[in-house]
Amino acid sequence: MTPLERIQNVPVMVIGPTGDGKTTSLTHLYNDKGEIIREGIPPEYILIMNIENKPLPTRLAGKIQQLMPKTHKEYKTMMEMLFVIFSEKDNNKKMVMMKNFFNMYKVDLRQIKVLAIDSLSALTDKIRLWAEVSFSGYSVYKQHNLEIGVVLDNIKKMPLKTVVIALPEREPVESRNPKIYARVSGQEWKFGGIEKEFTVVLWTNPVYGEDENQEVIDVLFQYKPNRFNSAKAPVGMFNGKLKNNMREVYESIHKYYSGV
Repeated sequence: MTPLERIQNVPVMVIGPTGDGKTTSLTHLYNDKGEIIREGIPPEYILIMNIENKPLPTRLAGKIQQLMPKTHKEYKTMMEMLFVIFSEKDNNKKMVMMKNFFNMYKVDLRQIKVLAIDSLSALTDKIRLWAEVSFSGYSVYKQHNLEIGVVLDNIKKMPLKTVVIALPEREPVESRNPKIYARVSGQEWKFGGIEKEFTVVLWTNPVYGEDENQEVIDVLFQYKPNRFNSAKAPVGMFNGKLKNNMREVYESIHKYYSGV
């Protein structure tokens, strides 16, 4: 991947509790009447690596293509194939590989521009199971952590815009200033180890109504770090309130690196 392609495909990590709009941030948002109230990434451009094997929380679930790896080995095979396909410069060869991929997984890659991994937390659990089956003793711990590093390196090399979703985990209460980080199962990667591998880490930030029920009326992305969580982004990449809309996020990233 060239330096320009690497800038255009900066992977973004999105962290937040269940139901906080992480997956919903990928595409269009509808109201109760079925009207689009937020233009997101068109569903035909999105491929979700649905590691948690759960129904997608969007009206467009039937239009978004998904891969559902049952094991870490299967995930790794899929990711290796995606890397080779989208790295291929010869369009004829690429089309042949896309056809073979469709025959294997019934996923059409011709319009795909965004890959979402949902979730890294579930993926590291699968890696732990793989290590426990494949190794013994200290090697389980060692290979588990090494493999997480390999997975992260492959995500950064993927020639697609990649959104990595994760659940949160708080540091132990005995920590001096306990913060919340991405939840992963590898001890060496906990409490900031994952976040340091990403340039952009966004946290969901729900906005609550002022009535007695205090229901969620909107969700923003937090991109500035504070004492409570691990959000981060280059200074000036985002300004003001940032909606949980990955289309707007990638537009801002593009403008930042292109000097617009």
